[in-house]
Amino acid sequence: MSTVLFQFLLTLALHSPRINAQVCSAGGVLAGYETNNQDGDAAERQRLLLVGAGELDCYGVIREWIFHTNDGCQSNKSVEFEVWRPINSEYQLVGVNVFDSSSCGMQNNSVTFGIAPIYRIPVEPGYIIGWNQQQNSLRISLEDPPESTQLAVHYDGDIGPAVPGDSLAFAIPSELKAYSLKVTIVKGEYPSLDNLPASVNVTEGVYTTMPTIFTVLASHLNNRIYADAVPLSFRLTPTNTPFGIRNSTGPNGLAEVYVVDGGMLDYEAQSVNALSISVTGLGLTTDSTLTVNIIDANEPHNFTNLPNSTDVSAASTSAGNEVFVVIIYDPDLNPVSRVRCYLTNWSSVETDTDAPPFSVDPDTGSVTANVDLSKWTLKNPTTSSHPSVVTYELGILATEGLHSVFDKLRVTIRDLLQPPAFLNLPENISIAETTPPNTSIFKVLTAPSLDQITYEIVNAFESLPFCIDRLNGDISLCSYAKLDACIRRLYSVEIRASNSALYHAEFLNVTVNPVNSGPAFNQSIYYATINEKCNGSDCVPGQSVASLTVFDRNCNGGVHLCAIIPGFGSEFFDINNCTELVNVLSIDLDNHPEYETIELWVEVKDSLNLTGYSEVIVTVLNTNDFAPNFNDATYFGWVEENLPGGKSVLTVSATDADWAMHPNGQFEYSILPENMTQYPFEVESKSGIVRTKQPLDSETASSYSFTVVVSDHGTNPWHLNGSAAVVVTVGDVNDHRPQVTCDNRLPDEPYPTQQPCFYNFDLVDDAKVGNNVSSVTFAASDSDNGPGNVTFHLLVPDNYFNLDSSTGIITVKKPVESYTKYPLYVYASDNGSPALWSRITNVRIDTYSRERQYVDLTVRPAAGSFNKSAFLAALREVTEPWLTKIVSSTTFSPEVQTEIIVTVYALADNSTYLIENFAYAKTFVNRDAMLSRLQANIYGDPTDIFQSSVFAPFPVVKVMPTYANWWLDTVEGIATIVCLSVLGLILLIVLVVGLLKCLGLLCFKKKEAVRPIHDWNDKELSTASPTEQVNVRHRSAQSRKASVSPVHSVALDRDL
Repeated sequence: MSTVLFQFLLTLALHSPRINAQVCSAGGVLAGYETNNQDGDAAERQRLLLVGAGELDCYGVIREWIFHTNDGCQSNKSVEFEVWRPINSEYQLVGVNVFDSSSCGMQNNSVTFGIAPIYRIPVEPGYIIGWNQQQNSLRISLEDPPESTQLAVHYDGDIGPAVPGDSLAFAIPSELKAYSLKVTIVKGEYPSLDNLPASVNVTEGVYTTMPTIFTVLASHLNNRIYADAVPLSFRLTPTNTPFGIRNSTGPNGLAEVYVVDGGMLDYEAQSVNALSISVTGLGLTTDSTLTVNIIDANEPHNFTNLPNSTDVSAASTSAGNEVFVVIIYDPDLNPVSRVRCYLTNWSSVETDTDAPPFSVDPDTGSVTANVDLSKWTLKNPTTSSHPSVVTYELGILATEGLHSVFDKLRVTIRDLLQPPAFLNLPENISIAETTPPNTSIFKVLTAPSLDQITYEIVNAFESLPFCIDRLNGDISLCSYAKLDACIRRLYSVEIRASNSALYHAEFLNVTVNPVNSGPAFNQSIYYATINEKCNGSDCVPGQSVASLTVFDRNCNGGVHLCAIIPGFGSEFFDINNCTELVNVLSIDLDNHPEYETIELWVEVKDSLNLTGYSEVIVTVLNTNDFAPNFNDATYFGWVEENLPGGKSVLTVSATDADWAMHPNGQFEYSILPENMTQYPFEVESKSGIVRTKQPLDSETASSYSFTVVVSDHGTNPWHLNGSAAVVVTVGDVNDHRPQVTCDNRLPDEPYPTQQPCFYNFDLVDDAKVGNNVSSVTFAASDSDNGPGNVTFHLLVPDNYFNLDSSTGIITVKKPVESYTKYPLYVYASDNGSPALWSRITNVRIDTYSRERQYVDLTVRPAAGSFNKSAFLAALREVTEPWLTKIVSSTTFSPEVQTEIIVTVYALADNSTYLIENFAYAKTFVNRDAMLSRLQANIYGDPTDIFQSSVFAPFPVVKVMPTYANWWLDTVEGIATIVCLSVLGLILLIVLVVGLLKCLGLLCFKKKEAVRPIHDWNDKELSTASPTEQVNVRHRSAQSRKASVSPVHSVALDRDL
């Protein structure tokens, strides 16, 4: 596989095209014989040109020639290969490469020879190829042509002179021959512009010396042809710019971009010139763009329309209106700084201090009005009267920082605003003293004006009874005016007419003529208020109700008499000296509400019996005399707990002795503000119904006591009130289940705090009937206020344990099995109606054998006192993951110091205390396993785990198993019993044998052999009688006994 891949890669590399090389194509060509050669050897040599379709189609440089000959590559044979270019109708020879075979010595028909770089011929599209065969030279034939190259030979017609200027002719023989030729041409490289920047900068101006602004550097990779460098030509476009390009006097490849003679560079006309610069070599052209930026030169500027003057009509010129535009000519299109215009000074004949109402925009040169000229006036004119025309001479400065120009603009403002002028204002007018208020007495007219005219009376130091309409100039009596000719007859009124800026004032004299029409009150209606029941310290009969004023237009004066015209309620009042209305009797609105408003008419008469009348409306104010009072001092209510909010509990009621239709006699109920958020009750303000705001809980509060308030709506004095106590009892309902508490579990048990109530007890299997399972007693609570007794129950009766229903104590009912799990399910019930039950409390009792579990640890407390919980924590740390538990601890005093025997056992881990493992039995750690961890040897020495620093306060000095019976529970005891039993058995056997020997029951002497008397065969025996058979068998037996050898007898005795 690797060999095939290597051959494939090698073939791919060998057949890869040459970089930057290209074979130019040529189609049909002609093979012709030169008839008249320059050397005169026409018969011996031939020149063939490939024309027509054989023209080349690319730029490049000939790198090598490949041709075919049927004579092979033989020595002393040569051929010239030529390149011709067309010029009009002729061809010009541009290059020759000669192949000399004097040293080839090969017979290959396909011949290739390369060209040295300095002799390579550049070609362009349209060039044709030929060759010139010398005498005895290689003959190029079409036979067996190369596979990659085929130049067909076919041409009809005259190909013309071979060299420009020559009159050579080619005669085409009748026999055409075809030849084969392949030309490899190196693809032409484009020349490069090596240093052309993106842009150059030239300052504007007129140039006459044709200065160079940039030198272009170009290069060509095929830098030489034959022995000469590749000629590079430059061109610059467009040609209608003030720029040109010329070859440098330096080496090949340098050109200068310059400004043509007399070239004018104008920034304002064209600030950017994009020039295309191209370089051509071997027929290939590269171009690029050079941007020439014209740099602006700062030139002076000037005004085009100053000095100048303009007229402005004030009546038609508003603020912001343009009155003139200063025009500046700046030859710089893009100056260093923008030219700006400024108003530098001004002068005017009409004023010395009033600045011109104009401004100049620095950027645009626009002269605009700062204010509305139709309302503008001079504040300090130089003439006594306000002029109608004002002329300003404005100084204008234009500058851009380097150059400045100054000139003047004359602005004339015409039709200036003038003060108003009165047309009809007389010197005197007269009116009657009885002229009613708001009556027009004169209308002022002024000359027409484009500006709004306003009028006013400007008497600065006195209050006049005259008013003037600001807009139409109508003078009238003011609404408050009371003319009395007896008091004042002449008024001098200053009338002022003003426009937006100026005013004019004149005086008008008004004479008041007297009229005697009798006495009158100064008001047609008087309004008064009094309090009812004017019999207190602040309200006594005779108090003033209203002040009255009587006036008489008779300037001679007179006697006035005043009285109350009898009518509804007039008996309560009287008049003193025509000056005041007084109250003479008390009014009780609570009993007579009809007197709340009393309308009186009063009369005045003078000595001529002329009368005047006025109305007095008296409003009697109801006083808040009585506070509302509850009908009971305390209200009692009862409501059952847990009912939804809004439940009616009770109703409170109150009364008020004040007039019921008046706010003083109207009241509403509320809870004392400080009780409103504290207690869950509310009271309806109108009905007095007390309701709950939320469900109540008797266990939280069995009763509530709060204060209700009743307040009237009175304002004189403000809001009288009363109060009462409310006591609400909350009825208890059996709504709380009893709860079995877990707080009394053993403190050394590792119960997770997040799990439900769950008890787990360890019980020794020899617990006596009636014994308590644990020191823990079940406890339960009931949040109800009713009977608090709680009864305990087993969900499923148990055969081994009893549960005391009142105390919650679990006792042993009958003996239990070892290593057995006993689950119990305990719940509690209350004594309510209906009764409620608690949640189930899981209880698991695991039994074990003390003889297989207990281990005794002998501890010598360093401080003399023993902390049981600390010792247990240390022990659990070294026996992790076991859960070690202490059964008991016994203290005794040896001779040296106090020792404590701590009896312990252990569980495999503490996961059995999780309620998730309730269904599984506990795994107790075997006593031997504990001893293997705690005991170093059979003598009770502790292991190294007790060397931990946690045991420093109570070092363990001995570890021994705990046995109820040493003989049966220890190996040593059992071995002792076995040994004693064996010794006892041996002793018993010895005693029995000795006793039998003493009694003579055992003999150890030798016996003689007994010989048989008669031998009975089977046949004889079978024919004998039964008696005979018996005798025979008896004898046979004796004979057999007698035939036993002595050796066998002795052996039997020894066995006995």
